Parts: sequence; structure tokens; C-alpha cells
Amino acid sequence: EALCWLLDITGSRRVRRGDAVDKSVRWRACAVLDGFLRGLSRQGFAKLPKELQACCMSVLLARCSDRCSDVRQVASEALSTLGGLDKETSEVLRQRALSDCNECVRAACVSALL
Repeated sequence: EALCWLLDITGSRRVRRGDAVDKSVRWRACAVLDGFLRGLSRQGFAKLPKELQACCMSVLLARCSDRCSDVRQVASEALSTLGGLDKETSEVLRQRALSDCNECVRAACVSALL
């Protein structure tokens, strides 16, 4: 329930999920998700309800295209904890690794793909 609450406050249902106006809120949401996913491990993430998995992935994928490089970096790092990425996620990370203007984001994306 706490994770659902976090995902809701980062964007609410009135705007696109995870699209808070304040960049620090978007960064913190990704950082909390990263900590949550690291605590769960890959097997723990697989045991989450599919709706919650999809919600986490959609927020992190949206943040990989964020206008703030710090948010893009922490979102990429959070995705790297999942391993075994699906085709869509791998493609987003590959595009970011090749074209992002920030070298730290590119490095995080490459790390997530390995």
C-alpha cells in the first residue's frame, strides 16, 4: 500500500503517472523505488502483483526521459536492479546510452544493460 501511495503522489491520477512538477519529488520517488527494488531482489520483484510491477516499470521508464539528468540517472540505476529486462525497457536504456547528453546517465544506462 505504501508503494502505491508513493506512485500516486509522484503524479496523481490527474496527470500522467509519475510526472510531478517538482524535479526533487521525481528524483526522490525514483530513489525510493530504487531502494525498494534493491531490498526486494529480482526474485522478490517477480512475486509482486503484475499491476504493481507494471506501475513501477512505467514510472521508471517515464523518468528515463525526464528533463532533469539527475532524475534520468537514478531511474536508470533503479532499472538496473531488475535484471532480465524486457524488450521495451532494453530499447529505452539503449537509446539513452547512445544519445543522452549527460555522461553519468549514459554510464548508468550501459550498466543497466550489462
